[in-house]
Amino acid sequence: MLRRTLRSGVRLGLFAGIALAIYRVLQARQAQPEIPVRDPWPPVAPPEPVNVGLAEAPAPPQEWVAPIDGGACPVSHPIKGKLSSKIFHLPGMFAYDRTNADRCYATEAAAEADGLHRAKR
Repeated sequence: MLRRTLRSGVRLGLFAGIALAIYRVLQARQAQPEIPVRDPWPPVAPPEPVNVGLAEAPAPPQEWVAPIDGGACPVSHPIKGKLSSKIFHLPGMFAYDRTNADRCYATEAAAEADGLHRAKR
């Protein structure tokens, strides 16, 4: 009987000790002062809008230009477009040199947007 009482007392003491330790940890967490959160950067005023007039805005690049004498295209728009056949030729293609261009394009996308198709060779 004495052993049983001793075991019960030890178990009760351990349980009480664990409960007290948990209580003190929770109490210590609540007692910590809150650290105020500060913005690390100083406030900055928003930028003032820039008033851009229409005269100052650059003109968008032309999608196509008229060919130079003899159907040759300028260096800025090297792609030759033929409106009658709806075909465009890139520099280095088979019939590029002998094609007399109706329009000269800067990019393939511009020629395709105008309804032309790329030549097969």
